[in-house]
Amino acid sequence: MSKYSIKQIPFYVWLISGLIFILAIGIEHLSSNINTGLFWLLNLISVSLFSYHLGLFGGVLSLLIILSIRISVDFQTFSSLSSQELLRILFINFIGFVTSISIGYLAGKMKLNEKNIREIFNNNDITLWTRNVKTGHVTVSEGNAKIYGVSRKEFEQNPQIWFQSIHPEDQDILKGAIEKQKRGKKTKVVYRIIRPDRQIRWIEDRGTPVYN
Repeated sequence: MSKYSIKQIPFYVWLISGLIFILAIGIEHLSSNINTGLFWLLNLISVSLFSYHLGLFGGVLSLLIILSIRISVDFQTFSSLSSQELLRILFINFIGFVTSISIGYLAGKMKLNEKNIREIFNNNDITLWTRNVKTGHVTVSEGNAKIYGVSRKEFEQNPQIWFQSIHPEDQDILKGAIEKQKRGKKTKVVYRIIRPDRQIRWIEDRGTPVYN
């Protein structure tokens, strides 16, 4: 499959977009004039969905489809408009185009970033962890779980397994690091862990606090 393929657009997106377009055209025909603002308000959803799945390419594709069908449906009406009215409609269309594509594109980028982060956490060779200092919830990469001799699923079921694995003599080191992180400071500590197979491993741990 190529980078940009309409096969990436789910069926429900085509279905929703078609229903929205029919609704928008129907409302316009029931009104006394061409309500371009309302038309784009409704079709903003369609363009955003296409942009979400295919980025800018998807947004432009949906725009061309919508405008082509719309002009063919209302060709007689558009041809009777004055230059000033036509320019006004084109301007409103342009604003709608930019707004809807931007929304979908940004949402798509967020989806891609989330996918990349998920792939990082699933990578066996990367050691990465996150911990919510308020709730204590811990998320680790597959590589990190491997070092501790447990699975990611075990970490999710028992977030405290991280602290319970630390050598009793080194737990104060981690407590001090956690307090520093709560104050917004970066930390770098070295401590020992005891794996389920009773092996002792040395860990160099670096933490950077991030505030939402």
